[in-house]
Amino acid sequence: MSNTTYATASVITLSPFEVIIVPFQDDQDSIFKNLTFMTTLAKGLSENLINSSHNYTSNALYSGEQRLCTYILQGSYKNYFFDNLTDVAATIGISYRHLLLLLNKLCDDGILKREKRKFQITDMEQLKYRSSEAEYFKINH
Repeated sequence: MSNTTYATASVITLSPFEVIIVPFQDDQDSIFKNLTFMTTLAKGLSENLINSSHNYTSNALYSGEQRLCTYILQGSYKNYFFDNLTDVAATIGISYRHLLLLLNKLCDDGILKREKRKFQITDMEQLKYRSSEAEYFKINH
């Protein structure tokens, strides 16, 4: 829709995802005259912009521990966290060494328990309390 013939963005995912491609010819294509489609597209783009802004603000305002706790809360499955640690460090904007220090601290504090290549969340309330989303969890959970 930007009239470029090259990619203007790239995506790296930490888990599988699905993509829907909507082909169109140019601005005159009938899809652009469909108000429902355009409204849904605009809503999705605005939500992405808000999330991007929130992520940028989080990196600037929250500590590494708060960002890590938030990441674990959002990425855990059945109280287990098992993402690739190199990717986690890059995603939350800290060094791999700092990530290991923070994970060890969370284990020492009884919030996480290391099990081979994964971590079990043993104190969900403390993890929520230490996250950058602590206020959100107080209100919504």
